[in-house]
Amino acid sequence: MAEEDSAQEKTEEPTQKKIDDSRDKGQIPRSKELAAAGIMIFGSLGCLILSGPLIKAITGVFRSSMSLTREEIFDLSFISHKFETSMFSAFSSLGIFFLMLAFIALFVPGLFGGWIFSWKSLAPKMSKMNPIKGLKKIFSANAIMELVKAFSKFVLVGFFGFLALTHYRYELMGLGFEAPKVAIAHGLEILAWCFIFLSTSLLFIAAIDVPFQLFQHNKQMKMTKQEVKDEHKNTEGKPEVKGRIRRMQHEIAQNRMMSAVPDADVVITNPTHYAIALKYDHGTMMAPKLVAKGVDLMAEQIKRVAIEHNVTIVTAPPLARSIYYNTKLEREIPAGLYVSVAQVLAYVYQLTQYTAGQGDNPGNVPDFEVPEDLKRD
Repeated sequence: MAEEDSAQEKTEEPTQKKIDDSRDKGQIPRSKELAAAGIMIFGSLGCLILSGPLIKAITGVFRSSMSLTREEIFDLSFISHKFETSMFSAFSSLGIFFLMLAFIALFVPGLFGGWIFSWKSLAPKMSKMNPIKGLKKIFSANAIMELVKAFSKFVLVGFFGFLALTHYRYELMGLGFEAPKVAIAHGLEILAWCFIFLSTSLLFIAAIDVPFQLFQHNKQMKMTKQEVKDEHKNTEGKPEVKGRIRRMQHEIAQNRMMSAVPDADVVITNPTHYAIALKYDHGTMMAPKLVAKGVDLMAEQIKRVAIEHNVTIVTAPPLARSIYYNTKLEREIPAGLYVSVAQVLAYVYQLTQYTAGQGDNPGNVPDFEVPEDLKRD
């Protein structure tokens, strides 16, 4: 039993398919603490940068809303219309700031784990309703880490908040003595810097949370040896199926090759071990093309088909071996063999003419020279 359990331990690194499938399901490392810290920091900086336009917009809304005559105050329809226009002006003026916050909320989480949207992660899963799994999660490493982070937030945010209030205590008390426009600007600046203080505390937590989330994600992504084998079978196919497919492909290739032998101009043999079939059409080909080749039984089959279809067979062992090893099927012969093959085709032409009673007997098959660099034993 122990051996079975150890055999199922996730010790193997995830395959690329496992990584891609998990990403499609929305399973990527995420750090909520890093996202929260980033949103607070960039939002605070944006508040500082846009403080001028924001103050101008806010004061303009207040001035417009408070500038009312006695008759307008008691006119309910006018007050309702004034409220609507004031709210529209406020949201229009603050629109840039809100758009910036929306962009930050979308941009920052993608800094860790990338940007991805998956419908699969939104689909309901009955496994999440399992109470046993729920109990396991309560005592899991993630739950302990969440508890540590919550306590750390309480301590660090409280500490940095205390530092911020202590630092700005005199300025906060002095806001009441400043002009409204100046007080609003000063208050927004203090608020932004306080948020930066607080977000700095979250960066300390994020510095711990990011490596932990990476570790947990890599741990969850690991696979057992059996999972790797099963995935390999599903991806590549079972060995017996692959073997059967290869045999079928080989048979199809052989049949196609044999069907080209009857149209060949010559078959050159070893004579017992090698056989190659060449075809040349000077109108469409730059050089003779190899249409069939084989050794042993395949060579015998090529010769048999050649005899059945009256294709001339020439015995030239060195040339047969050279063409067999240096030329691929359906490819033209190497340039170094042009002269030798041309001599073979000329001999075949003379033999054909002699057989038809239109020429002299070419005699015995001559020795066809093969360049040293193309010779094969």
